[in-house]
Amino acid sequence: MNAERRTGELIGYARISTEDQNLTLQIDALKKAGCSRVFTDKVSGAQSQRNGFEKCFQSLKSGDQLLVWRLDRLGRPMAHLVSVISDLRERKLPILDGWGHRHDNSFR
Repeated sequence: MNAERRTGELIGYARISTEDQNLTLQIDALKKAGCSRVFTDKVSGAQSQRNGFEKCFQSLKSGDQLLVWRLDRLGRPMAHLVSVISDLRERKLPILDGWGHRHDNSFR
């Protein structure tokens, strides 16, 4: 994971879908990439009630960047993922994934 230069914080979000999965790999990678905070959920991405995601989303401010292990960690189904990306784009908050891809550079 390699985050781009930024003015605010690098905020991480990690999610696993079931209790028998482990968040450690995602959290370690997000911290190694320089995330000052990492929010987590142990719930399906299709669930609308994700406390970690809501706290993460609310904490993001101008200049911050959101880093996720993979883009699908933000949510499922696709309509919800598109909605999340659109909301972040309107707030001019970049999304980066673990492969170093920036997913919303239309505001540059």
